Amino acid sequence: GRKDFFKADGYHLHEKPFKKGEVNHTESIFALGNGYIGMRGTYEEEDTLTDAIAMPGMYINGVFETEDFNHPWFYKGYAKSEQYTANLTDWRLISVYVDGEKACFSNGKMLEHDRYLDMKEGSLKRSFIWESERGKQIKVNSVRIVNMECVHSAVISYDVTPLNFSGNIE
Repeated sequence: GRKDFFKADGYHLHEKPFKKGEVNHTESIFALGNGYIGMRGTYEEEDTLTDAIAMPGMYINGVFETEDFNHPWFYKGYAKSEQYTANLTDWRLISVYVDGEKACFSNGKMLEHDRYLDMKEGSLKRSFIWESERGKQIKVNSVRIVNMECVHSAVISYDVTPLNFSGNIE
């Protein structure tokens, strides 16, 4: 169940470790928003393992899409169209390559992985250690913030550190 990898206390939610079958649940739970910008809690890495089950979302309040209803008949009072918040361009994607090998869930090994939502601070922090097929390890720390004061901005900080090698990281 979920209780074996979620720890919650007050304004904090901690997820450890990654569980593939929970991706679409956790991306809703780890979403950030400030009333203007909304960002689902999907992972930064583009990955075939999680992309098939993920539903990334970037939303701006007031940007809507309209779709006409095609009722087989018309009655007074039936809605002619619906509006929904448009899912915008997904700018959160970050790709890291260690000597040409993509660092993601479906390549190499995820040795450690945890994510921490601080609802008081309004941040989503993530940390993982990934190992390539050749045994090269990197540590990634990321922080995601949807600004509460300057509501038109959101930031992702993504820090990559080689652990047991010196080489090419792209």
